[in-house]
Amino acid sequence: MTNAKVLITARLKSSRLKGKALLLIGKINLVSFLIKRLQLVFKNRNIVLITSGKKQDKKLLDIAKKEGINFFCGDPDDVMIRMSSAAKKFNAKNFISCTADNPFTDPFYAEKLYNFHIKNRFHMSTIKKLPFGTFTYVVNTKALNRLIKMKDTSDTEIWGDYFRKINEFKCGIYKKIPKFLSKPNIRLTVDYIEDYSFITKLYQLSKKKMPSLSHLLRCLEKNSHLLKINKKARQKKSSPIKIKEQYKKLIIKNNWWAF
Repeated sequence: MTNAKVLITARLKSSRLKGKALLLIGKINLVSFLIKRLQLVFKNRNIVLITSGKKQDKKLLDIAKKEGINFFCGDPDDVMIRMSSAAKKFNAKNFISCTADNPFTDPFYAEKLYNFHIKNRFHMSTIKKLPFGTFTYVVNTKALNRLIKMKDTSDTEIWGDYFRKINEFKCGIYKKIPKFLSKPNIRLTVDYIEDYSFITKLYQLSKKKMPSLSHLLRCLEKNSHLLKINKKARQKKSSPIKIKEQYKKLIIKNNWWAF
């Protein structure tokens, strides 16, 4: 098992699908399912659920305690600051970032991505070809702290563009994905009730307690009619990045290094 730290961003404030992190998949909630999936690769002490100290999020802390992982209560709105504060507390120079919206996150490719990120000394890395909701990000904490000084907003729920669109940061894409897993148009995230219906029906058909990504995709090949359930769901678009005036000259359109 790798010693990489994994930060799970989670809150219970969703307006599109209320309390979605607590919805059930099989017999357990989405957060617990994701934690158990990550535990296939990562040690409990290296998995950290990061949320807020608000009363509505107390149930998330209870789940973290029950599953035997660490937890951190940080800024309720500014995700970048929350990640930075958690990374500092748990002494993570680099960390893997995922969210409770994505119960089918693939821990094996998360580890591959982390090793790729460290080897190439990127500031932020991700995978583009896996189904949406199964890949992770890896972030360099020092670079994140630099970005926090540059940004001019506290609304950082969608933060990837801050790395991608500023020339100062080196971002990487891990592309060594087998063809049968390369399904970027398939949604395995949970934003809407249609997404939830889709993943639960797919999970039932898998007939496994913790199905691998390849097994899920094989099931989907045999039951392609399921794709109709959430085919109209669209990912929330990110807002334009907002940075302080003195840094605006650093903005470019794209800053990816693909491997």
